[in-house]
Amino acid sequence: MDATNGGDLIEGASADPTEKAEGKASEARRRVEERRRSVQREMRTEKIVHLTTKTDHEDLQVGVRG
Repeated sequence: MDATNGGDLIEGASADPTEKAEGKASEARRRVEERRRSVQREMRTEKIVHLTTKTDHEDLQVGVRG
């Protein structure tokens, strides 16, 4: 059986199960890496927000004491 859809070859499809499995594994690795980078970006943003908020809070404390 070949990878067809109504007689048209489906782009990127393969009749070889090994190639199909490798393609799925590659796609899964790509998604995991994409998610990892996204989480790192979020963590950096949260850290920046936290540090900025902390600095603003310290500035306010100095203003109150002074």
